[in-house]
Amino acid sequence: MRISTLSIFLALGAFGCGDKDDDTSGDHADHDHDADADADADADADADADASFAVTNTGSSIDATVTNFHEDGYYFGLAETGAGDAGWYGEDALTGDILHELYGELSLGCADSVDAIVASSTTLHCINEDVWNATTYAFFGNENGDDFNSVSYCGGDDCSYYE
Repeated sequence: MRISTLSIFLALGAFGCGDKDDDTSGDHADHDHDADADADADADADADADASFAVTNTGSSIDATVTNFHEDGYYFGLAETGAGDAGWYGEDALTGDILHELYGELSLGCADSVDAIVASSTTLHCINEDVWNATTYAFFGNENGDDFNSVSYCGGDDCSYYE
């Protein structure tokens, strides 16, 4: 849960103001500091549960990793958006026939032709650096219960392709 500074301020105003005659310490800063620390701890605990995504082109493979992944896993799509209509879209997870599934991590070896691509095993997107630099990738998850129709994370050339 994301907590804004305004929410903390309002909470402190509503709960932190008591009768001044009852306050014998004269130190209001301790109460504010403790509330802020509690809010920070709550925000950190929530952030730790969120998934994080990483994609690396090693030169011999495309490696995708999801930390704190959803139990349903993900589909990993790649599209050569920087090449326009001439680009390779067969692995885009939208219109392409080749789907890459992953639970936590996936390493796709480099294929040198369309015929050599195997779902969840090889990709055409690391054939050379120009192709990789023109590639947009996305992770499709089921966190929302929408049967993998939502992009959980996107990176690369042009994420508007996946919007």
